[in-house]
Amino acid sequence: MLEREGNPFTIENDDDLGIKFNLLDSDDELATPTGVTVEIWQTRDAAGNPVSPTKVLTLTPKLNQNKSRYKTELDLEKIPLVLGTYEIRVLFSGQTAVQTPQVSFTVVED
Repeated sequence: MLEREGNPFTIENDDDLGIKFNLLDSDDELATPTGVTVEIWQTRDAAGNPVSPTKVLTLTPKLNQNKSRYKTELDLEKIPLVLGTYEIRVLFSGQTAVQTPQVSFTVVED
């Protein structure tokens, strides 16, 4: 669950991007494993051309125990990204979580 709608969606280079998500185990029950990270990978350049996926950032989300939900924020003023499209990947215990659909966003000039 992102604080934006659409996929990919547009984010200006001075915005914050809130990233909130739950993880489910193989029985579709809420899971709260340790070692959860969020990676940001660039997949397209400013013109929309595919690029070799490159990891540009790793974030460590905080767990809200009451909701079993993880939350982190990407502040584009503090961590500027070049213009282009990025994929958000969630990892835990060295494995990539299955995300359906893949979540991406595009950084554009404001």
